[in-house]
Amino acid sequence: MKIRLAVALACIAGAMQTFAQVCPPSTQAPVAQSPKSTNTTAPVTFTWTPSTAASVTGYDVRAGQTIGSAATVCSAGGAATTCTVNAVPPGAYAWKVVAKFANNCTLDSNVNAFSVGCPQTAPVPQSPANAATNVSQTPTLQWSPVADATNYEIFLGVSGAGACTGNPVTEATGLPVQAPAPRSRRRRSAPGRATSGAWRRSATAPTARRRSRPARPSPPPSSVPPRRSCSCRPTTPRTSPRR
Repeated sequence: MKIRLAVALACIAGAMQTFAQVCPPSTQAPVAQSPKSTNTTAPVTFTWTPSTAASVTGYDVRAGQTIGSAATVCSAGGAATTCTVNAVPPGAYAWKVVAKFANNCTLDSNVNAFSVGCPQTAPVPQSPANAATNVSQTPTLQWSPVADATNYEIFLGVSGAGACTGNPVTEATGLPVQAPAPRSRRRRSAPGRATSGAWRRSATAPTARRRSRPARPSPPPSSVPPRRSCSCRPTTPRTSPRR
């Protein structure tokens, strides 16, 4: 009995084997066609070239604001080459098509980008004109409006020094907008010397201020009557002439 049981367990263990089916290579993946680098309106129809691999069971179209956050927006059968989505909110999207197989294998296509309901006309700078000179240090910037625009970002800088890169200097919801005044550096000047510009010191040395003294109180009135003054000439005694 022990020998027969051991042989039976050996037979059962030998019948269990593991293996993996080989998935089709990426060279047989479907190719996403349209929409591609374009602005469109809903409904959106996605088209692709089918996979050249055999036994495709279906396709999933995955789309999102980024390809990493893409989700399945529509599905089609193994022989399909299109898929339509009726409601697509305005915005920019990336998408791809995924071929599915019976053995849980998948093949991802290339990634395309498109937008829905985005304006195709950019604002055009109008004032100050290109290459204008003697412009005010606080210019009023004007441009052509864009329909349905919620706000505008203005980039301002020295020509050829990255004026249109980095962060905007201001934002506006309409036109025109008052551009910020250029920054000026404050220069220190020696005492007694005048400097040009907004930062100016007086050319004269500062003078000290005299403190005002309080008035002295007047003396109380005296009870002694004041003396009368007079100018008297000394009298010369008269003498009678001698006889």
